[in-house]
Amino acid sequence: MRATKLHRTALRLFDDSAVDLATIDSRARLALGELVESTAPALALRYWKGLPPPQGVSAHEWALKLAAVAGRAADTEMAMLALKTGLAGNPSVSTEFVQRARLVVQDMLATGRLDHAEGLFETLLPLAESGQRRQILFDLARIHEAMGQHPVAADYYLRSVLLAESVAPDALALQARLAAALSLRRAGYASDARAQFEWLLKHTKDPVQKEVAHRELAKLRR
Repeated sequence: MRATKLHRTALRLFDDSAVDLATIDSRARLALGELVESTAPALALRYWKGLPPPQGVSAHEWALKLAAVAGRAADTEMAMLALKTGLAGNPSVSTEFVQRARLVVQDMLATGRLDHAEGLFETLLPLAESGQRRQILFDLARIHEAMGQHPVAADYYLRSVLLAESVAPDALALQARLAAALSLRRAGYASDARAQFEWLLKHTKDPVQKEVAHRELAKLRR
């Protein structure tokens, strides 16, 4: 009951445009934001704007929290600012941070802000370990594919393949090879696309991938 009353108080406070949030104690603003972050993320962001990380919370963690809430509020600019602020001056971050940040950026893609997502993935790329870099390169390839930039997309797909640690291609490498081949074909690079499709037929056991490769090779021979 008490939490419900506080939640309603927070909403009434937000509705009062005459209230200067800077006059409210930072601990109260933090608590009010926590009450509404799951139901009214835009309101939570308003309470938290300009607040330093709470006691016991690192700058990285606070940046991730702000970015995730901003993503739920469809405020991609705020999400981008929060992540870039959290990364600024921190050349070494944990693999967990990179992975969680990547998930936040992936959520941003649903809003259609490809340019913002691209910039954040590029920021995360040098901070990621090898396996994460493969995933991020694949993400970047998909963004450029959606933008119709097929040669650039193919380059990112193949860069992700080159980072594979195993000699035998894994699922991501096979998926990236197929996507690269399709991008190359769309870009008009028939011989390069053919080489990728032929490589795929020799290495994949996936019947769907084999079918796609056979079909696309048949088109290239016409």
